[in-house]
Amino acid sequence: MTSTPALDATILPRPVVSGWRMPLVLYAAGGFSGWLAERAFQNYLQLQSVGEAALAVAYSVGFASGSLAVSAVIRKRGIARPLGVFGMAQLAAGLICAAFPYFPSPLLVLAAAALLGASFPLIAHVLEWQRAFAASLAGALAASLAAPSLIMPAIGPRGSLWLSMAAEVAVCAVAISSNPRARAAAPERSPEGRDIRRLLAASFGAGAILLALVVIWTRLAAVALGPSVYASSWVAAAILLGLFAGAVLAGRVPLRTSALFQCAALLLAAQLVLWDRVPGVFRIAPASFYFGELFRLTIAILLLAPPAAVLGLIYPRVLARAHDAYLAGYLNAAHALGCLAGALLAMLVLAPMAGSEVAFKTLVLMSALFWLVFLLREPLGRKRISAAVASGGFILIVLFGRWWNWGALTAGPGPFHTALVPAKDVRYLPASFVLRQEDMHAGFTTVVEQTVVTGEVARTVRTLFTNGIFQGDDNLDPADGSAAAGSQFVHDYGRALVVGLGTGRSAAALRRLGYREISVAEPARAVVEAARECFSGLNEAILADPRVRLYGDDGRSLLAGNRQAAYDLIDVERTGVWVAGATNFYSREFYRLAHSRLRTGGALQQSVELDQTSPRAIASQLATVRVAFPYVNLWYSGGRGMLVAADHPLTEARLPEGVPSPTALLDSGGVSRLLARLHPPINSDGNRWLEYASPRYRSRNSQAARNIEALRWSGRPY
Repeated sequence: MTSTPALDATILPRPVVSGWRMPLVLYAAGGFSGWLAERAFQNYLQLQSVGEAALAVAYSVGFASGSLAVSAVIRKRGIARPLGVFGMAQLAAGLICAAFPYFPSPLLVLAAAALLGASFPLIAHVLEWQRAFAASLAGALAASLAAPSLIMPAIGPRGSLWLSMAAEVAVCAVAISSNPRARAAAPERSPEGRDIRRLLAASFGAGAILLALVVIWTRLAAVALGPSVYASSWVAAAILLGLFAGAVLAGRVPLRTSALFQCAALLLAAQLVLWDRVPGVFRIAPASFYFGELFRLTIAILLLAPPAAVLGLIYPRVLARAHDAYLAGYLNAAHALGCLAGALLAMLVLAPMAGSEVAFKTLVLMSALFWLVFLLREPLGRKRISAAVASGGFILIVLFGRWWNWGALTAGPGPFHTALVPAKDVRYLPASFVLRQEDMHAGFTTVVEQTVVTGEVARTVRTLFTNGIFQGDDNLDPADGSAAAGSQFVHDYGRALVVGLGTGRSAAALRRLGYREISVAEPARAVVEAARECFSGLNEAILADPRVRLYGDDGRSLLAGNRQAAYDLIDVERTGVWVAGATNFYSREFYRLAHSRLRTGGALQQSVELDQTSPRAIASQLATVRVAFPYVNLWYSGGRGMLVAADHPLTEARLPEGVPSPTALLDSGGVSRLLARLHPPINSDGNRWLEYASPRYRSRNSQAARNIEALRWSGRPY
């Protein structure tokens, strides 16, 4: 037993065991391909409504199982040429990546994660494992930066998985061709008994706190930094940068574990003060997309990297105390299981039951308690006690005296959200919350009530937002006929499906048109409550109507799972193709699925964003629909576009008397001419082109008038 606590013992540099530095590059390449594969797995499993919790379980359990299994083999029998076995494990993981788009399943994620988990004790057998951990983080960091800007827009998730396979094949070839024998490391004093249990507990605890924070950070970043695929990638990059810095500095920072937890608690308390101020910073963000995203990445790094770096110091210091590769594997497994426990705690307990603010404060308090536990095991002088009292006082003041301004937090950052811009003769009085809730699916759902004064006339408007994104309001335009666009061409008003409830206005419009049964797919309970409690006047209490069936589903999985259901109209009301994950409802595969669920004479209608987008992005949406439907046209009403698609010609329009008709922008012939002139890409589950192209226009002023003119010009006869 060492006289120095196991976690605070001096970390001595360990030489590369094999005398060969190439494993460092190989494990960095493995980290790069592993991060790409994980993101692609997530994209595909979203299509099957596999939740984040299920994905976290599959990945963490697989990673821990692989690490434990190989560690046990190393301990009992040893592995003469671990680098060759490492290469074979990487190759097997690459083959799973290549097969995954054709057989997407959490079981394949589990298998791939097990192989990646097995790789760590294998590479640790020939390489100093603290440096191996840093190399893996460096590869993942490079992937997080390259994926949204270079890789995903060019080749999509399917191509990313093939790229991962190619990288793993190269790693395998180099590893097997070199494949040096493992040599025993220089002997050193091994942790024993109680110290090993402390190391395992520290690995578990470090992973739990870190992943619980990552879950809360991700939820907050979706509203504070923006919900686009770029913003989510920058959050991951900022966290990985902090962890990489912690891994590099672990052997160079002479701080005790208590001091690390103290710094973490102080940094998290300071971050708590800043979260609701972040959206306001984007008022000075550059207008250019590229500079704007660089600005967003900088804010993410300044906000998230410092606490991640401090917390990232802990696990590498624990790894440095492992005396053999098998113990490093056990610590790696404990860390993976801790990550799983922290993620589940945040996703299933803290966030849904207490909300993000209380959950975040709980994690700050947990860090402070870890600090006190380790501090009490150390000799304390007067200066240490004074510093501890001052730090503890600051943390307590922040925890109990600082509460977020939810109006500022949920206002959203700059061009990613809809903001009211006063005209010269219009005044907006201060807004107040009517509803504010968090939901695991929608994030932050808010209903804001605001009085708008135009000259001598004042009116009160209620607006629904999710993560600061405009979803609808009760400021009615009596001439808005967008909800009736598809119903003009439906042969029978029998069954309709509305994907996305929003304020409930569209579902109510379909009931007024005479549909005998209306199904509504809405996975977010907070949105349902907002429609029921705050917009019942607007939607005429549509959810209480016995003709309406409400499904807690995202719509796509409802269509895929209920193969016997058939509809006369499918109305896709999800807004914002630029929001991460929304492209699942704008892909070739979705339109084919919707087509298969329509009755003869039925039609699909879907919102088309005309404001902050480009003619090419709009044309891509129309071209993708045309893959499944021979007849597609485009309408305009109430400030938004609406496409209609069907198997029959869209020429004989019929609507009940008194229902306003939308304005035609392009008929089916005009859509054909538009596509022939612009040659837009087809959006699919495998490339997700719209998800990466659409956010590029969010930093510009309104493009609606220009886009409408461009569409009409491009769709005119030759």
